[in-house]
Amino acid sequence: MRKLALSGVILSGAALAAAPAFAQSGCTRESLQDAADSYVAAQTTGDRTQMSMGHGYRYLENRTPVEIDNGLINKALSIDYVNGLLDEEECAAFVEMVVLDPAHPYVIGTRLDVSDDGLIEQIDALVTDSDDWLFDAAGFHDAVKDEDWGEIPAGERDTRQTLIDAATAYYDRFEDPTVVVPFGEQCYRVEGGARTNASADAPANSCPLGMPEEPGQLQLVERSFLAYPALGAVVGFSLFGATGGEPDIHLFRVENGGIRYVHAMTACSDNGCDFGTGSALGPGAGPD
Repeated sequence: MRKLALSGVILSGAALAAAPAFAQSGCTRESLQDAADSYVAAQTTGDRTQMSMGHGYRYLENRTPVEIDNGLINKALSIDYVNGLLDEEECAAFVEMVVLDPAHPYVIGTRLDVSDDGLIEQIDALVTDSDDWLFDAAGFHDAVKDEDWGEIPAGERDTRQTLIDAATAYYDRFEDPTVVVPFGEQCYRVEGGARTNASADAPANSCPLGMPEEPGQLQLVERSFLAYPALGAVVGFSLFGATGGEPDIHLFRVENGGIRYVHAMTACSDNGCDFGTGSALGPGAGPD
């Protein structure tokens, strides 16, 4: 298992649309690291007492409040991949995990809001499995496991606003095909478990593959972003489709103003995953 590290992907920005605001003045990378590590340990063992929870904390799965006694956090999972983002400004951490257990694989993206004194105030987990959009944990793992999310030299970093603008343009492109998205020369997108290119090092920019070609086909609404320039990392939280749509997370790596990597996961509701023809990367759209 890859340990969540301070040099791993980090982010900051606005809170989730449905989340309350928390105080941030005393937050440190160390306290966020401890919170993220404790969350991974709790999910690995199924023992949530390994986390230090604040008074009145909230636990959500797929943007829905859940009694923590009934949550996935109580199930021990063998975690095969961890990617982590820490955000001092918002006092929040984001943890991306892949579980390859054939009995029940998962791809999970979780936001942790942390108080100034290091207590976890909210856990908001997007949990995807076999019922969800293009789900393939093994395919996701194979696609992302060798990506480079290392720290970017100080003189080469994009600003926070540049990162958020890049992610916003990507989201806007789903509704308006005329929007210009700053894709990098080797942009590589993984959606569920499908991917737009054979590998992250393939020369072609394949990220636009499968995006809508007609205006108004899709919207990503109730958006919020976290971004961290040191790693070129920005993560977006939204509802995919329209208000009342499907909970969605897109994690981006931006280098020199261009989007390098995109990880997308969407948790479908009881309404299913029908986003319409050409609305997103579909089975067989990308190379094997």
